[in-house]
Amino acid sequence: MYSGEKVILRLCSDEILKSLENDFNCLGIEELLYSELFAKKKNNLDYHFAIENAHTGDYIGICSISNTSVKNRNTEISIVIKDKRLLGKGYEEDALKLLVDMMFREYNINKIKAKVSELDENIIKSFKNVGFKEEGKLREEVYKDFKYHDLILVSLFKKDYIENHI
Repeated sequence: MYSGEKVILRLCSDEILKSLENDFNCLGIEELLYSELFAKKKNNLDYHFAIENAHTGDYIGICSISNTSVKNRNTEISIVIKDKRLLGKGYEEDALKLLVDMMFREYNINKIKAKVSELDENIIKSFKNVGFKEEGKLREEVYKDFKYHDLILVSLFKKDYIENHI
């Protein structure tokens, strides 16, 4: 368990993961990276965390760590907040800070990267507020609502994080 100001990250048991997946399905949420969030663990370095509202105890989203390379010391993260009314209120940013801090401090990761839909302006802003920099775009990577959309590639290096947070 990792606690922040607004959220608590809890390692997902299969039961919690299934509950969150059902919540997302019931809400009709069609996240562009939904399949990555609820994918079966590819290896023992992939983790899913339930995002819990620290004040109410409600599960409000999920974040994941995947595609970790031990040799290259990098990993990929993703995050979804299920209630769109909570976006832009600091929940996603708090969850990202906890994830980033854990990966740099506890796992000695050198680089954390993410793919974010150009449609998710609040999430992009949260990544940038935490210190992530845009590296590029995957142009017209995802099809949704009769249009193709770009994925923004962002990353954060441990040295930059240490420089700005310690």
